[in-house]
This record gives sequence, C-alpha cells and structure tokens, in this order.
Amino acid sequence: MKIFRKGIGINCSRIHLSVLFVILFVNLFGLGACSSIPLEAATPDLTATPSPTPDASMQEERVYAALVADLYASSTLLVIMDRTQTSVLGLADTATYQHVGANLKTLTNETMQDFKSNNDASHSLRASMVLGVKYILFSQKDRQELFKINQSGWDVFYNRYPDAPGIITFSRVGFNKTMEQALVYLGIQSNWLAGFGNFYLLEKINGSWVIKEQVMSWIS
Repeated sequence: MKIFRKGIGINCSRIHLSVLFVILFVNLFGLGACSSIPLEAATPDLTATPSPTPDASMQEERVYAALVADLYASSTLLVIMDRTQTSVLGLADTATYQHVGANLKTLTNETMQDFKSNNDASHSLRASMVLGVKYILFSQKDRQELFKINQSGWDVFYNRYPDAPGIITFSRVGFNKTMEQALVYLGIQSNWLAGFGNFYLLEKINGSWVIKEQVMSWIS
C-alpha cells in the first residue's frame, strides 16, 4: 500500500522493516555494551593494591627508644635537650662525617646522605614521643639558667633530677630507602668533665631496631 502526500510517496512496508532493523541493532549492540560495564567494574584487580609506606617519624621514635633501652635500661627518668644536635657544640663538621664514614663499616652512602640532609639544621623534638621511659625536654634557656656563673650547676641538676644519668642530646635519624638501616647521634653530659658523643648504626631485625656498630665522636 502506498500513501501519497504532496507528491511524496512512502512505502509502509519499508518503514516497518527499517524500524525492526533499528530495534534489532539496539538490542544486539547497545544493550550488550551497557550490560558489560558493571561486569567489568565488579572484577577487582588485586595486583594493583599499593604497599603501605613506612612512617619515618614513627621509625625515628623507635630508633630513639631502642637506644634508650640499650644504653639506659636502668634509668627511670631522662633529661633530653629539646633540639637536635650532631656534635657537642651543635652541628657536625666535614671531618666528623669523614670519621664516621671510615669507621662504620656497614654504613651505606644512602643512609649517610639521608642523615646529612635531615641534620642540615637543628630541629625540635616532639614532646609526645614514646621512648619506654619517663623523660622531660630541656631547653637551652633551662640549661643556661641551671649553669650560671659561680653556681654548682651539676649539684643543682642532680638535686632536681636524681634519677637522670645526665643531659642527653639526639640528632635526627638518617635511613636507607627501605628503612632497614638507621644512623643516629647521641651525646650525653653528666658532669663538667664527664661526657661523650657517639654515632650509632642500627639495623632492623625481625621488626626491631638493634645497634650493630658505633663510633665515638668526642669524649670529655
């Protein structure tokens, strides 16, 4: 049957065939493509799960705690300077680093460079550190007031803090990339002519930091 309108002829059978073709195309391709999306999204890629990055601040705190446990296990109170140092006077010089590198046989260059980078200036220590023993942070102002001229500063110190082994100074810690090796400086002064400063090289064994090597930097 043909319908004529304004001189234009339309074949109805062809229209029906065209409509059927469009419906068939959508069913085969359009709906099929849409139904494949949730199937693809529902398949997890377990191999893409990232590994957690070690927390440098937490590992630094654990290195301090390992030193304290090894060196001052019998102490019930520690007095620690609130800012880091790498020598008795402040920051270590080139000769000190050369001495450390030459005497710590298993120290990697990676760990040494990270130590230098972390200790290019003095940094504040956190008062929230967990070291396994009670401690107080001592400022430079506290120290100056304690050791005034013509005053027996160490007698005053031990009257106030009888359980403390002296005044301890930490550096920041240097790590290798896997955080399985650590380099740290610890100094302590316990009287006018009684003190030392050491560099300690630690290794993580079964999840715990253990001192492997040490080298003295100064002694009085």
